[in-house]
Amino acid sequence: MLGEVAFSKGLRTYFERHAYGNADYADFLAALTDGSGMDLAAWGERWLREAGVNTLVPEITVTDGRISAAAVVQTAPASQPVLRPHRFNVGLYGAEAAVAQVTIDGSRTDLPELIGRPAPDFLLLNDGDLTYAKIRFDPRSRGNLRDMLPDLAPLNRAMIWSALLLAVRDAAFPAAEYLSLVTDLMVSERELPILTEVLRQARSEVADRFLAPADRPAALDELAKLCSGLLAATEADDERRLVVYRTLIESAADPAELRGWLDQTDLSAGIALDAELAWLVRYRLAVLGALSEAEIGSAHDADPSTQTDQAAAKCRAALPDIGTKQQAWQAVIGEQQLSGYTALALAAGFWQPEQADLTEPYIVRFFTELPAACQLREEQVAAPMAQAL
Repeated sequence: MLGEVAFSKGLRTYFERHAYGNADYADFLAALTDGSGMDLAAWGERWLREAGVNTLVPEITVTDGRISAAAVVQTAPASQPVLRPHRFNVGLYGAEAAVAQVTIDGSRTDLPELIGRPAPDFLLLNDGDLTYAKIRFDPRSRGNLRDMLPDLAPLNRAMIWSALLLAVRDAAFPAAEYLSLVTDLMVSERELPILTEVLRQARSEVADRFLAPADRPAALDELAKLCSGLLAATEADDERRLVVYRTLIESAADPAELRGWLDQTDLSAGIALDAELAWLVRYRLAVLGALSEAEIGSAHDADPSTQTDQAAAKCRAALPDIGTKQQAWQAVIGEQQLSGYTALALAAGFWQPEQADLTEPYIVRFFTELPAACQLREEQVAAPMAQAL
């Protein structure tokens, strides 16, 4: 809402006034007010004292190839019903590309700035990521997403992938469609941070948590094919290869193939099987039921360390065995002396989509036993432990 110049001026005022001293919220808001010349009391209440994230949805009407009506609808969760003022850019992409800055407030704001402009193939709210909000797409833009996304600026590509993941979490975008976009578009993604995060999200979040269980094996197979293709198409020194190889390991379903990587008889060029990568292969073998307790112990004893302790614990918790699951659960829930690192490793290995029948009895126990167990641990351990389980 302030604009970059006014915000920077307010920050300079704040630091000059309170250098080497203490300051509070009122001091910060006063400096921003003086720097911008705006009354920021209401803005501060909504942005800095209220929780929640707004969702912004575009409404576009096109007549004779031009925008004849445009608006943004803003919503908030029922539990946090706060609507906020936003200032951001709207990107219009197609035969002609343009960016318009708009300011919105309330549940619905008309956008006269867009009226009369050529109808875009793709309209992007929050172009350049200037505000904090979830964004959605109008039907035409969503239909063109697959074609338009690769040619956008890296910042916008990253923001859109994040927006799509949030939409999947909100049940506003199908998990299967998200994964289809990943397998189609990551082939040409050159930015390592984007590739890394999108592959992680696709494999560990969307495929594991949001996709219909019956569709998961085929989805992992498509991810594995994507990664195999990228490895075949890239040079040995390409920085993307290690990220791609990790996802290939995590998506592999053939124990023989995984064994070949672990034995270093079938590694891709440029990939060095260090200790961390070797344990990742063992972990996937454990999930698939193709690794024995003896093999885990042997690998641990060959290179004992704190990191190896955690990797071995995670592999043991991932074994598809009733007794092993019970031991892992009891250790996480009942052994207060267990280190936080080991508890997190056991929790991370315990739940596997491939082992739903084994972990189904623990659904009720999660709600009845975990609250007390979390009280015994610090928040930085209890929160990720609960999320993993």
